[in-house]
Amino acid sequence: MSSDRDLEITIATKQFAETLQRMERALPHKLHQGFESFGRAALYKFVTQRLSGGVRGVKPRTGNLRRSFSFRVAGSALANMTLSFYSTAPYAMSLEFGATIKPVRAGALAIPFDDGKWRPTLTAAGVHRLGAGRLRDALPAYFPDWNFWAGKSREGNSFIFGSHPNYTEQDPKHPDRQRRKAMPFYHLKQKVVIPPQLGFVQSLEDSFTALHERLAQGAQGVFDGR
Repeated sequence: MSSDRDLEITIATKQFAETLQRMERALPHKLHQGFESFGRAALYKFVTQRLSGGVRGVKPRTGNLRRSFSFRVAGSALANMTLSFYSTAPYAMSLEFGATIKPVRAGALAIPFDDGKWRPTLTAAGVHRLGAGRLRDALPAYFPDWNFWAGKSREGNSFIFGSHPNYTEQDPKHPDRQRRKAMPFYHLKQKVVIPPQLGFVQSLEDSFTALHERLAQGAQGVFDGR
């Protein structure tokens, strides 16, 4: 076929359409991989920076809060694929956004006493020994040789005190005698204010650039046929 053009380049849409079809088949899988990879990396960063006893975040005790965080990738198509992060700990929301806790049925909140040396109702890991039962019943059962009462300290703070024959002090009225010493077990408060301290949302927002890069790399790999 004769032509008056010495050089001719023709671009057809067939190859482009084939590329789009290949991308449509392969892209959801690549994005799913990108979400999975980002989810693991983002959680590792969050746990390392905010739940490992560093300057920022929450000091770990039992590890339950740390283990409560996870993520899930749902959907198999571009139109419905989602990446969700979550915690199963009921107190995670309060630690993230802050909260003010007030008593509902009782007259006050009972906060286990802990001055670093005397912490009778806490384990070494900082877990409450008596569970969630009524203190009126639980304290005598757990500490059978103690007497308990509610009172105020010299500074006017409310406590649940306990006394035991083995814990004594000098009687100020009778210096030659010993008397049972009032040992604080719980600090009674009308409310407890928990400041925001978890930083989970901020940690994810700081990682979004990495997510965009992972998804872009996955899409570019599909476009290039990798």
